[in-house]
Amino acid sequence: IMVWGKEALSWFTNNGVSKNKIKITGNPRFDRLASLIPPKKSRRHPQILLLPNPIDRKITRTLIKSFASATATFSGKKIIKLHPSESDEKWFRLQIPNRFKNEIQVISKSLPDMDIGVGDIVVVGNSSAGIDAILLGAAVVNVNLQGMPNPIPYMKYKVGITCCLENLNKSILLVMQTNQNEWIKNRTGFLRNFLYNTDGQSAKRAAELITRGF
Repeated sequence: IMVWGKEALSWFTNNGVSKNKIKITGNPRFDRLASLIPPKKSRRHPQILLLPNPIDRKITRTLIKSFASATATFSGKKIIKLHPSESDEKWFRLQIPNRFKNEIQVISKSLPDMDIGVGDIVVVGNSSAGIDAILLGAAVVNVNLQGMPNPIPYMKYKVGITCCLENLNKSILLVMQTNQNEWIKNRTGFLRNFLYNTDGQSAKRAAELITRGF
């Protein structure tokens, strides 16, 4: 079994799988961003991005309305960044309550092109997109959504907060108050334990294991 990092290794061994049957490789999906050193942004107000999960439009609609209300009092850019599998920007704009339509942008370009850095905040709904955000330098507010379990330990490593929809505003405010230098240290620990060696070589390690037959 090939796993992302120590967190996954512990889960399998705690559930009865022999450690000898498991190899840590990292995750090839994140290789392109793994070695990135995120810049500190000197913005007066952080960007706040919502990354909706494409699985359930009903949940997405609820998440957008909550995001719009929760960020109403915050200055700075507020952006709904579409999942790569989504292209219907019009549908997403229609879900934004009328009084917030001029305050929230809907953008479909890739996350690395969003000028994200340390100090920015990304809201996700139990999604691995939070890992991409952390690699780019943003702290995560993870919304617990019914029927969508969250296996990613954002809170354990203090790189984000997990909350319910009702507490989204308070959680964003708490993340805004995070000490950036502390967050950078926490980010290092999270990536080391969750993604193993962030050297961009996960795909190579996995291929070599397959070639050798473990």
